[in-house]
Amino acid sequence: MKTNNLTRYSILFRNVLLIIKLGAMLLVTQPQSASSQNVIRGERPPIDIMSVPDDAMEQGIIRIKFSRSAEALLDNHLPSTDPRGIVQFGLPGTDQLNRQFGVTEVRKTFAAAMQNTRFADRHRAWGFHLWYDLIVSESTDLRAMVSAYTLPGEIELSEPVYRKHLIGNVMNPIQLPPETGLNYTPNDPQYNAQWHYHNTGQQGGTTDADIDLPEAWNINRGDTEVIVAIVDQGIQYTHPDLAGNMWSGIGYNFVDDSPTIVPGDHGTHVAGTVAANTNNGTGVSGVAGGDGSGNGVRLMSCQVFIGSSGGSGFENAPVYAPTMTQRYLRTAGDTLIGVL
Repeated sequence: MKTNNLTRYSILFRNVLLIIKLGAMLLVTQPQSASSQNVIRGERPPIDIMSVPDDAMEQGIIRIKFSRSAEALLDNHLPSTDPRGIVQFGLPGTDQLNRQFGVTEVRKTFAAAMQNTRFADRHRAWGFHLWYDLIVSESTDLRAMVSAYTLPGEIELSEPVYRKHLIGNVMNPIQLPPETGLNYTPNDPQYNAQWHYHNTGQQGGTTDADIDLPEAWNINRGDTEVIVAIVDQGIQYTHPDLAGNMWSGIGYNFVDDSPTIVPGDHGTHVAGTVAANTNNGTGVSGVAGGDGSGNGVRLMSCQVFIGSSGGSGFENAPVYAPTMTQRYLRTAGDTLIGVL
């Protein structure tokens, strides 16, 4: 039973690294026109807007995606406001709804991620330029608004902006068969406290309720060509146990729309789990933090939280990360695969 567990976790760890490394290898060095790219999207899960509780939605905002038929107008005409201060796009149906619901402000949803224009054609192929956030009074009935903003020929999708919050630590899980033997063990002083790596019952926990990381470390301990974006609070990028494994560009603060990262405890903790410098005699160990010679994966801080709730940029971070590192996954025939 134990051998099966070791094999399963080891193969899983190896495959995750191989998938990420494959993304690094499939570099697209020459941008291609949107018309030459075939985009395959996964299905969007159906959500009954009428059953969504009020506290699950950010108040005073909805998100829409215009149809391709509106693309030329949006490209050539910036949104304006009428004498009442209501946003006007120059699209009759949308403008009428804006007046009905009192839309006083508009923002491009993916503006931050699209600042780097190297992959502008791919951004357009995905339709990122067609997404907008509409700002209204917080007393607006968002369910009625979302339902109304689906107009054939103008608006393809409308949805609320769902609230996000950080989830704290999880307790030890159920009892598993006992651990039988160790392999690689790093010299980091707090490694033994990281029971989720190798659980011997320390801290009153459950023996072998762990990810069998010492065994997986025998296969791979990190790779400097792999960049992991931490979409969370900001990383304390000067931390002595993290600085050596930070991505050269550090990252971006989407909350303040600024390159200045504001460190947070949770973001720093998550970054440490991924790639604290392992086996350097300092602090904790990272899952893919290398072996003490500076060969761990690289950490990019994509800051979407400053506190523990609210936040901003959740939709921009996954676009920013591959754009800034010039890495886009693709398949043969320039097919881009995703769910947006």
